[in-house]
Amino acid sequence: MHEVERLIQFEDPSTVAAFVAEPIQAAGGVIIPPDNYLAQIREICTRYDVLLITDEVVTGFGRLGDWTGARHYGVQPDIMTFAKGITSGYQPLGATAVSQPIIDAYIQASTGEPELRHGNTYSGHPVATAAALANIAIIERDNLLDRTRVAGDHLARLLRQIAQTLPSQVADAGSEGLLGRVELRNDGHQPPGTLGNLVTTKMREAGIIVRPAGDVITLSPPLIITSEEIDTLIATLHDVLLEAMPA
Repeated sequence: MHEVERLIQFEDPSTVAAFVAEPIQAAGGVIIPPDNYLAQIREICTRYDVLLITDEVVTGFGRLGDWTGARHYGVQPDIMTFAKGITSGYQPLGATAVSQPIIDAYIQASTGEPELRHGNTYSGHPVATAAALANIAIIERDNLLDRTRVAGDHLARLLRQIAQTLPSQVADAGSEGLLGRVELRNDGHQPPGTLGNLVTTKMREAGIIVRPAGDVITLSPPLIITSEEIDTLIATLHDVLLEAMPA
């Protein structure tokens, strides 16, 4: 976060409009920040009058056990972007939420009736928005946020265990909510990404879908996953690692 402040100062704060961040960088290999990272970024942005925009496409709607990643880390951004989780993927939908000062700026700039006007070709599609409302209702009805916290704690324990029991295969493993990572230990004899693709293929053959990000195996199970299913997931990963990467 100190580098962020240094760059803002270097560029001149008056030229910096916003700082955009995923609360957890998913596509980069589930890069989990320190607990206070986003809060310190919020403080820096406020100090220099820079907007904080959080990309909640992956971390929103329950993935971390809270409605958003920003809320999970106790932060109020100026703008949040959503997709995927807002409908659980049943319909394509993107959305943007803005804070009161942003709304006020739009209203003050309106030439007619006060409005927050922003148009897209497919804005407000009734089927996509109906799917979002139904999905949110199910998340609330089935207490999926609470279930995700419990399942996430179980996943985190098992990932710590797999890192401890397979040090020759695993360089690091961890999770936040139901978003996990297993960084494979590459001794440099394999081109980057080779091990990740190998383990992913063998996991798929065993009936479990995971995603490689180079040599990091990323885990993003459904919010309704049970403890028994998490046990199966990690046990299968354990066996695959021993088969694909013998010590």
